[in-house]
Amino acid sequence: MPTKNLKLSLPKKIWEIINKDLKSLGNTESQRIQNIITSSIILKRYNTCSQDQYQNIQDEVDTIVDMMTTTLELLEEKKIISPEKWKDRMYEKVMKDVDNFNP
Repeated sequence: MPTKNLKLSLPKKIWEIINKDLKSLGNTESQRIQNIITSSIILKRYNTCSQDQYQNIQDEVDTIVDMMTTTLELLEEKKIISPEKWKDRMYEKVMKDVDNFNP
C-alpha cells in the first residue's frame, strides 16, 4: 500500500493526550495518529449509511432470527436439543468468536 509522509504540528497538550491517554492505539506516535485518522474515517463512513441500508440490515437480521427460532422449535419438537442446551452452545460459540476477534 502506498504511503505518504506528512509533517504534523500539533499543540503540546494534544501530543500529551496522544502519548498518555491513547497509548493503546499504537506503539509509536505515528501509529497512534494513523489509527486515529483511520478510526475517524471509518466512523464517518458508518455515519453516512442511508436509512435504507440500515433497514436492509435489520430485515436480514430479522429473517435470520426467524430462521433460527423455527429451527430451534423443530429440534425441540423432535427432542434433539433443548432450548437451554442450544442457548449454551450458541453462547459458547459466540464467546469463542469474540475471544478470537482481532480487528
